[in-house]
Amino acid sequence: MKELLNEIVSKPEGNRSNGEVSIEIINEIEKHLDIVFPEKYKEFLIEYGSGIIGYIDFFGVKKGLDIFLKTPPNIIYFNENLRKYGLRKDIIAISYAGDQEYFVLNCDLNHQNYGSVYVWNPSLANELIEELEYISDDIIDFVKKAFFEEL
Repeated sequence: MKELLNEIVSKPEGNRSNGEVSIEIINEIEKHLDIVFPEKYKEFLIEYGSGIIGYIDFFGVKKGLDIFLKTPPNIIYFNENLRKYGLRKDIIAISYAGDQEYFVLNCDLNHQNYGSVYVWNPSLANELIEELEYISDDIIDFVKKAFFEEL
């Protein structure tokens, strides 16, 4: 993950990181959202925080800002709002996908595709993960696709 993110940051055109996040902040976010992030996603947050890769604007936390700040790209802000529209508690929105759709990460520890990325929109409120459009195996594969504009 670190090598991929270093390559992305070294090519600043269209790519921007808001700075790394500490594991303590990530633990606080998980606790607040009552979810367990996959390890690869934690690595992504630790190294990248939030920002833009390709055309994907990743939710997360900006270094040095309050994690409860109610503005983009705050991951708590987006997920609390989307839960009002039926976003399941075992998935987490990681980016806006356009046309009222979001890229989401499967955080269901008991699911065979734990850590995979899907597309969700409010019309799919409370749908099973299997009903969502599959995008990638994990956040690393998703970041690669975003960076190389394969989405």
